[in-house]
Amino acid sequence: MRYLSIFLISCIFSFSSLAQARVQIPAPSPSASVVQTVSTTEISVQYSSPAVKGRKVWGGLEKWGVAWRAGANAATKISFDKDVKISGKDVKAGSYSLFITPMKKGNWKIHLNTGASVFAYQKDGMVDMNALMEKDVVMVTSMPQMTKTSQERLMYHINITGETTAEVVMNWEKVFVKLPIEVMPASGSEKAKPSPDASREQTVGITKFKVSYSSPGVKSRKIWGNLVKWNTPWRAGANSPTKISFDKDVTIAGKMVKAGSYSVFITPMEKGDWKVHLNKGNGVFAYQKDGVYDMEALMSNDAVTISVAPEMSNDSKERLTYHVMVIDDNTAEVVMNWEKVKVKFRATFNTTQLAAESIEKGFTAQWYTYANSAKYYLENNLDAEKAMGWAKISLILQPNHFFNKWVMAMVLNKQGDKKEAMKYAKAAQEFGMKNPSNFYNAYKKPIAEGIAMMSK
Repeated sequence: MRYLSIFLISCIFSFSSLAQARVQIPAPSPSASVVQTVSTTEISVQYSSPAVKGRKVWGGLEKWGVAWRAGANAATKISFDKDVKISGKDVKAGSYSLFITPMKKGNWKIHLNTGASVFAYQKDGMVDMNALMEKDVVMVTSMPQMTKTSQERLMYHINITGETTAEVVMNWEKVFVKLPIEVMPASGSEKAKPSPDASREQTVGITKFKVSYSSPGVKSRKIWGNLVKWNTPWRAGANSPTKISFDKDVTIAGKMVKAGSYSVFITPMEKGDWKVHLNKGNGVFAYQKDGVYDMEALMSNDAVTISVAPEMSNDSKERLTYHVMVIDDNTAEVVMNWEKVKVKFRATFNTTQLAAESIEKGFTAQWYTYANSAKYYLENNLDAEKAMGWAKISLILQPNHFFNKWVMAMVLNKQGDKKEAMKYAKAAQEFGMKNPSNFYNAYKKPIAEGIAMMSK
């Protein structure tokens, strides 16, 4: 055993000397952000997007009457680049933690707080609500709205409701909660754009996906076939070109598209499928001459052209919006929604291969990196021997934690060694019970279920 430990430790330093990049493994709750300019004020929300995964969310995963971090992983943050007014109270420009207290009956509470995290107010597993509310910059009550359809992944939206008003909307499972915000009118040399800037960023697996655009309003106009002509390429927004970018190669409509930034054009058709163009040019007007578009030149510069059947809705969306919906670690859906039309297309990623390459290249001598890498290899049926080696290294680096003990239990169980697996699983459970944490709480049920399964 002594010689094995020496060998494994030597492996640690061999990996570390070669490692330059950070290991990237898909997060269960991937990072996301939404940014919207309202008048001349930029409002943004940065968050992680957990999934329902068949769980009871409200009153189950998130307890009634207990402040929730309004996302997962790090604290959800809401930011303003100018002073705003919320619930009649002046709120200075800056970044604030966003917490939500769900209530079984009546209004929910939305907190803009100066604390770094909701866990800063936790003691012995309980949130001190009095201490938390003392650090609130503002606390707003909001009546939750229920929907018939369930939103699998948490999403935030920023809807413009007037020239100087907006609402931040949290949507998860079957619940909407809204936070109204009032911004200052444009003053001096600043002028509000009729079609303000917006962006949506979402991590899918380990790929960062972003759409940047301007959001025109319907303003009682006839959009399709009038403002936006049939069979004519449209810049898919207003002002500057709409841009879509991803930091790793993706596959769209069966074609591999290189990592980078592309202009988005949409050609609406009066009948049949519409065309979505991811184009290497800087703007749709570059393909125009004497008021006529050269479609041959435009399409020859497309990285990919996608045929999409538009979806019609009874409800009208006043402002153009884009969403990036996570389907799974390997798939995302981009949605353009304006007036009564939705246009969607999917992008796929080889996340398992990308993560495996990242793990192989990017090791550092950190126990959690080794344990999490072993877990990822195990769950994706990759090299079992490497998973075992990394689990052992993790335990050498950190012998006192439930997580790597549980990973080792899963590796051993996968290899058929139930006796040793049970030993590590019980050790993980014992350590977690003696050292309670939210990290352990996330694994408490799977560990208990694993022990029950190994006992059979």
